[in-house]
Amino acid sequence: DSWWRTRSWAARRGWGALMRSPLAAAPRALAGAPRSGLGPKARRCLEDQRSRSGPTQDQRVAVEAALRSPERVAGLVLIAPALDFTETLMWAQMTPMQRATLEREGVLYEPSQYADAPYEYHFKLIQEGRNHLILDRPIALTCPVRILQGMQDPDVPWQHALRTIEAFTGGDTRLTLIKDGDHRLSRPEDLALLLDAVWGIA
Repeated sequence: DSWWRTRSWAARRGWGALMRSPLAAAPRALAGAPRSGLGPKARRCLEDQRSRSGPTQDQRVAVEAALRSPERVAGLVLIAPALDFTETLMWAQMTPMQRATLEREGVLYEPSQYADAPYEYHFKLIQEGRNHLILDRPIALTCPVRILQGMQDPDVPWQHALRTIEAFTGGDTRLTLIKDGDHRLSRPEDLALLLDAVWGIA
């Protein structure tokens, strides 16, 4: 996908600038940390990075780390960022019946378009995510921010990117909408946009 290809590109240039962890790692990384603090993963990702990029949910960790130590970040490159995804893209989109099942059983199984096995929604993830919402206040960063968003993304609606960019207070914040782009943005033309964004702030 676009992240792996970009990381390989960065590695060839000796950059330690990209991060990744398993799906939904952002809330787990911040578990147990105070609202203004950071979990161990977010702290570690500050050690050897200048610009940041990563999978959709890891980008929550990147933003939190940048807020904590803005002097160590040259900029942010976000690809279909799903900030506050547990509340706005999961809980808010569920039907009353789905919410009741999740609260009662603790887990909700729904068909996945990426695998044969159903996708699991855990109520603990929803609850934990509410302790780390970020779009309910301004994101006070002055570093360059570049957001790439496919308008055919079935997982993160492009309208969510508009809400995200409005939250950033810095003037050097740009959103690029790719009309025929999907969630992965892994086509050659998508990767060219991504690399241009990284080069522009590196």
